[in-house]
Amino acid sequence: MRTALVAAIKRTSSGNLLAELTLGGRSVLAWQIELAQALGCERVVCMCESPSEEVLAQQKWVESDGHEFHVVRGNIQLTGIMRADDDLVLIADGLVPDRGAVLGLMSDQAQLKKGIWTIASGHELAEAFPEDFERIDRDRHWAGLAIMRAGKVQELADLPQDGNATSLLLRLALQARTECLAVSSDSLEEDRWLLATSQAALEERERALITSSAPAAPASAPFQAVADAIVRETAPRWLEKGAEMSAVGAIAMLGIGALLAGLGLGPWGLGVAAIGAFVGQLSGSWARMRSALWSRGASARLERGLSIVTDLLCVAALALTIASTSISLPLISLAILAMVLSQIAGEGHTPNRPPLVTAIWRDRALHMAIFAGAAGFGLLPEALALFALAAAVQLMLRERAY
Repeated sequence: MRTALVAAIKRTSSGNLLAELTLGGRSVLAWQIELAQALGCERVVCMCESPSEEVLAQQKWVESDGHEFHVVRGNIQLTGIMRADDDLVLIADGLVPDRGAVLGLMSDQAQLKKGIWTIASGHELAEAFPEDFERIDRDRHWAGLAIMRAGKVQELADLPQDGNATSLLLRLALQARTECLAVSSDSLEEDRWLLATSQAALEERERALITSSAPAAPASAPFQAVADAIVRETAPRWLEKGAEMSAVGAIAMLGIGALLAGLGLGPWGLGVAAIGAFVGQLSGSWARMRSALWSRGASARLERGLSIVTDLLCVAALALTIASTSISLPLISLAILAMVLSQIAGEGHTPNRPPLVTAIWRDRALHMAIFAGAAGFGLLPEALALFALAAAVQLMLRERAY
């Protein structure tokens, strides 16, 4: 079994636990646990003085995934739960390395390298935080990550019980001549190897994460571009629940729009549905941002499900608007055809960077706003026909390009 040892002991100068500082809408401890799971750890052991709410929340999450989570307060407890043939992943208290950088360093032909990762003594991290990045020899300091055999854990019983378990295990691994491996310079650039010493220290890294992960629709999809901009500017404030809250609001607004259309207020109903579609696109932007930053959650399923519900309610609002003036099956079917063709025309691109042409077919709020205006002038059937024709032409041009 592969086990990760993390800690929630060290505090900032203001008394906050380093493990509970937030980056991108979640705690440093959550980032470390996600990294451990990406490295194949089936069990997480957290050293702490007493389990805080955040530690208990992470325990609940890990166990809900079918993995083990143990909270220990002393070195003796640690020796009681480790087996000699386990692999042990050590992560320094408060360390937030870039996940991609770590996976690149530690993976070797689908196998996890065992070793102690180091940085040069002259590196700014080693000079600024010598207690966290401990000196190994004259030229090297520990980088805060190590993978070793867990058999050495049993030797903690013979060492002072008030000693830091991570530090003691590092020394035991060095005595056992565990290989030392240097962290590449690329992995140390641009705060990719970060120690969370304060909330302020995390803010610059947080902004870089949000900027690199934020969806950005082109100007050809104006409503989607606005939704993406809102998410980009307000993240990470609503990152955890923004997608779900927006989805509920979108469905409510779309339902109200369909109801108004059924009551004979077609242009008003389509206008409200356009607002609902925009809120749904806001939910999708939150979901994509969360998926990019977090490996947890069901953001992709939420976005797909909401897209289907949005299209169904938009078709209902359009059909009811047409039916209020002319009960004609071909005209009502035109609403379905327009939605289906636009959905197909908008496929085949990367959600975070959609091509200029296909992006317009994904902007459902724009479509419904156009249809609301057309309905106000009594031209909804003509607008739907032109819309469906344009989508069909787009599809034919795409096929010819292939």
